[in-house]
Amino acid sequence: MTLEDSLLSILSCQRFLTVHELSSLSQQEDYPCQRELMQLENQNLIYKRYFAGRYYFRIRKISILTDFGKKANTYLDHRPQALKLCQARTCYDHLAGKIGINLFQILLDMDLVEAKSTDIYYLTEQGQKTLSKLLSYSINQQQQLKTCIDFSERIPHLSGELGRLFLATLLKKKFLKTTDNRRIIELKLIKSFFAKII
Repeated sequence: MTLEDSLLSILSCQRFLTVHELSSLSQQEDYPCQRELMQLENQNLIYKRYFAGRYYFRIRKISILTDFGKKANTYLDHRPQALKLCQARTCYDHLAGKIGINLFQILLDMDLVEAKSTDIYYLTEQGQKTLSKLLSYSINQQQQLKTCIDFSERIPHLSGELGRLFLATLLKKKFLKTTDNRRIIELKLIKSFFAKII
């Protein structure tokens, strides 16, 4: 298997990985991986995103999960810090972890948010109206939404002003509660927050 095939196979996990992680999983040195990733990016097969001081890479098209992709998932899911904080936590002033990812996916599934291109998200017109009402705040539809690469899940979660509003509202309405170590406890299913509009 070529290095190109190995990297694409690893990235079939559909999650963001760093150069060092990709080189480790493919059992190659960083430099050849970095060079090959540049070629794959030029071919528009993958894309990179700079976040928190480093570049992360993700495959563009949905592909079948390979054995290498499963290996990448196992690695990501078994990091000690990820295991501690993966369910739900604060990330600055917004929601992260599996519940944060779930919240963002609900917004996409309900067509309240749409992806304009890879990793660029905007509120839909319906999203602006619905979320302004649910969050009791006037929200600008035209503004690009901010996202973070979730530390444990390596998938984007909602951040910025809308992320802050969601966390504050869900805490106030007792869907969530915070602990003293960044962890968040889900008291009621996040999806039920949207029950009035489903």
